[in-house]
Amino acid sequence: MGLLRNFDLSSFKGASCVLETGSEKGFGIEHALSHDQIKEVHSVEINEKFYDFCSQKFKYDKRVNLWLGSSEDKLEEMILSVSHVDSCIYWLDAHLPSDPG
Repeated sequence: MGLLRNFDLSSFKGASCVLETGSEKGFGIEHALSHDQIKEVHSVEINEKFYDFCSQKFKYDKRVNLWLGSSEDKLEEMILSVSHVDSCIYWLDAHLPSDPG
């Protein structure tokens, strides 16, 4: 599918939320936040090292919600957490930690 940062999210009219799988170093999160219409980002990361990195990187940004764990385990809870949003972009880009992507 490609990297989130390669897509113009402003073309998703009405979307105020991004839910992604696979935070890694937070480039997708940064890209989402660079679009004014995005008011919250939810991102799950299975690798604790990358989760900790993003936790520090975005610790002062209330729009960012990070989840530690596998997409399989966390996705349902994440979807419920954005149920108040009218329109959310779902970016499902996670892969096995042993797969470099």
